[in-house]
Amino acid sequence: MDTQLADEIACCILHGSLGSGEVVPYSDFDALVVIHDEVFADPIRLGSVAWKLFLARRFMYEQDPLQHHGWFALPEAAFDAWPEDYLPVEVIRHGRLLAGDGPRTLTLRPAGNAARLHAVFDRIAQSTLADIASDRWRRNLHAFKSLLSKIMLMPALYVGGRDGRGVFKRDSFALARSDFPEETWGIMRKVSAIREDWPTVRLPRPRRLTVMPGPLGEVLRRRLSPPIPPALAARFGATECHETERLVNIMRARISMSRKDGG
Repeated sequence: MDTQLADEIACCILHGSLGSGEVVPYSDFDALVVIHDEVFADPIRLGSVAWKLFLARRFMYEQDPLQHHGWFALPEAAFDAWPEDYLPVEVIRHGRLLAGDGPRTLTLRPAGNAARLHAVFDRIAQSTLADIASDRWRRNLHAFKSLLSKIMLMPALYVGGRDGRGVFKRDSFALARSDFPEETWGIMRKVSAIREDWPTVRLPRPRRLTVMPGPLGEVLRRRLSPPIPPALAARFGATECHETERLVNIMRARISMSRKDGG
């Protein structure tokens, strides 16, 4: 983290598999930056922080050239009304501090939390089904990883929508599994196995271009992404697409039912 940001941020927390020390070649660089509230009162200061964070995205692409997102960012005021729909508290508890003194005890948003969790579930469920229907995930590893990441996020979003609280993604698989028979849940085992066997990705040089943040860098990473290795492609075909659609649609039906029941 840029030392010039030391006075601008409350903390920076590395979360996900890097934060919990469970790194595999598939791992993204997941990090939350909490910005001091007074920064938001000064447009010039806020713009400077945004620009520095934008440039710092190169560290994410060095970790994973197929990275699909940038920094998670929240104002310091979020400590007292934590948006579980944006980033569950449990995710932070499994992370580690990269900069700052660390947050105080985090509190949940006092109202409307379940509705927002339902909305996030709906959005990712619809996006997952749209990706499968379009077949765009077959283009290369970049597109394939985007789809797999959404599928592996579904258990956490399902549990969040079902229980009205956020959950750590790793724990969500066990928490969701009991709601589904093996023939329905089996696709999650298949996708998890693909994640474990994910290849190490190195994009062609020059490296300074492939770690470049912004639209040009994103276009280069998408276009220069290697194809899906045949061994992995063979493990996710028409059958797996159908199994994913079935699981997602059953999840949607169960969440819809929980809303009607007042859950």
